Amino acid sequence: PETIIITYLQKNLDADVKIVQFAPVLYEIRTNVTRESLDALLAPVGGKVPTGEDTFVEGLTKDTVEETKRVLDSKLNRLGLQDIRVRMVDNKYILIDLAGMDVASAQDVVGKPGKFEIRIQTEDNQTMHVIYGDAVESVDIPRGDQQGNWGVPFTLSEEGSAAFQKAAIDTGAVKNPEAHPITMYLDKDPIFSAPLSPELASSLQKVPSRGLEARVGAGDEGSQDAKELQIHLQEGALPVNVEIVGSGQVSAALGKQFKIQMVIAGLIALLAVAGMIYYRYRERRIVLPMLFTSLSEVAIMLGVWSLAKWQLDLASLAGIIMVIGTGVDQLVIITDEVIRGGEAAPAASDRSIKERAAEAAEKAGVGKVAATTSKIYLSRLSRAFAIILGAAATTIVAMLPLLYMGFGALTGFALIIIIGVVLGTLVARPAYGRIIGYILGTH
Repeated sequence: PETIIITYLQKNLDADVKIVQFAPVLYEIRTNVTRESLDALLAPVGGKVPTGEDTFVEGLTKDTVEETKRVLDSKLNRLGLQDIRVRMVDNKYILIDLAGMDVASAQDVVGKPGKFEIRIQTEDNQTMHVIYGDAVESVDIPRGDQQGNWGVPFTLSEEGSAAFQKAAIDTGAVKNPEAHPITMYLDKDPIFSAPLSPELASSLQKVPSRGLEARVGAGDEGSQDAKELQIHLQEGALPVNVEIVGSGQVSAALGKQFKIQMVIAGLIALLAVAGMIYYRYRERRIVLPMLFTSLSEVAIMLGVWSLAKWQLDLASLAGIIMVIGTGVDQLVIITDEVIRGGEAAPAASDRSIKERAAEAAEKAGVGKVAATTSKIYLSRLSRAFAIILGAAATTIVAMLPLLYMGFGALTGFALIIIIGVVLGTLVARPAYGRIIGYILGTH
């Protein structure tokens, strides 16, 4: 039976073995092995590799290569704000572009399979395999205790918790925990080793326990290790080990070209907004302050981004353009509320801003004044800010799931929008409110 063959090969080769085709059955052995060594391994049980060139093929199936790419893509994009691109080349090589990372760090990240395993000590310092990372059903965010030790809580599947309980009972760990410590490995390196707690040992004698926690260390190094372990547990181990066959750095000239393209895109967005504002108000005294406010807001956002040393990619650029659009939207709300008290007026009107403001004040019963009075101005400005604060809160709440999920490009997109909304609400909008007040002669 195929299951017996798979179990035999897995145990003797210490590797995953999958059936990738039926009739005839085709096994994929996910480790380096030759036809001769496989024949020698199968000989004691009366087996051998069938003759023929197509019965033993070196290399991986297309599905396995795609799975390796998918896992690498998911893992790498959880490591930061960079939009990391993973591409296939000739179904043999995986080409990865990592922005803002040196070659040594990139090799360290990419070269780890992320294979998680729990083993339990038996007798004479020997350990027995219990479960692999595929038995992990869900993973919580890393957390530290009061002593600064970091751990990653995770939940086992029903099958995984049953296997863990059986191993603990069979080895005697539930009755003598000190003699049978539990060790957790990541890529065959021990990251945690400790006996079962008295409470857990007592509980395992009755029912399986699904909730466990892997402790990885203390301080900043422990925090970083916990984050990497969380990523490996969430995304799973690579189906095969990878070998780095080449690496290099791209010239900064491409970065300069990208920077120029970003500036051009931002200017085009501002000019388009300027055209729409002028069409609506027909007043340079309104268009210029709005554009200057938007430009200042973008400069502040980029300053914060630069101080934090975050990567600026296409997703971040999209976020900046979105902030420009929503920001001008809110400036229009302020202008309309201050000038007309929120009432609509023909966009093509040839009357000046002050004339329309005076008419709005006269309708409000203030009499014939040259401009909106300070009291009415503050009232209308407060009404505009009530709308703006509600819109800002809605935008921030909408971006929080993207920020929490932690995917690289989406994280940068969400974070720059949140920063832009906060800075705009606290700095740019109040400043523009004062500016429009001076234009209307209320200050």
